[in-house]
Order: sequence, then C-alpha cells, then structure tokens
Amino acid sequence: MIEADEAWFEGTELRYRQRGAVYAVPRSLVARVEAADGSATLEDSDARRSRERLAAGDPAEALRFARLALFRQPTSVTALQALAAAQIALGDVVRARESATTALGLEPGNALTLELLGDALME
Repeated sequence: MIEADEAWFEGTELRYRQRGAVYAVPRSLVARVEAADGSATLEDSDARRSRERLAAGDPAEALRFARLALFRQPTSVTALQALAAAQIALGDVVRARESATTALGLEPGNALTLELLGDALME
C-alpha cells in the first residue's frame, strides 16, 4: 500500500506524488486504487488536460486530449465527459449526445454527464 498526495494514470503507468517527488509504478502491478474518501476512481492525465485546454478556450486541443484518454481507457466516464464537453464547444452536438449517452450507460445518474447531455440536447 502506498499513500500519496496525488495519483493519476498516465499511459501504462500509475504515477503518484509523495512529499513533492513524482514516482511511477507499472499499471499492471497495481491491484486497486482507493482515494482518501474511499472511492476507486482516478483520472487520466489526458482527461485532465482536456478540461484545462477547454477552460483555456482551445476546444480542438481539448478534443485531442479527450480522444487520447479514451484510446487508453475506453470505459472512462471522465474521458467521455471531457470528450462531450469538447464536442459541445466545437458545435458537434450529435457526437456530444453519443458521448454523454455512453457515459450514462457506464455510470447512470452522474450529474455532470446529465448536465452535458442536457447542453447537447439544447443546441
């Protein structure tokens, strides 16, 4: 068991920050990950970058990062949410609806996904 200040998936590794230093462990060696609140979800770094690029007003780059995250983890709800948000920003509401619907299938009732689906339906 490793306690870390922050952890994220990056490619085939689980990276974590502990006392200011960053370490990496092959993903294949990780049995499970638990957050301090007991949840077991970690965000892919590309999904995080996607949201950052979208917030910076660069939806095309946000779309690219969301696609990278989904390539590595096709069932990632956070990556699907990032993809839907970028698609909405680019005006591709048909694909945004598909992305949000897929995310809802994986995690029914997720508030952010429902919000994104509503935004896509309003366009």
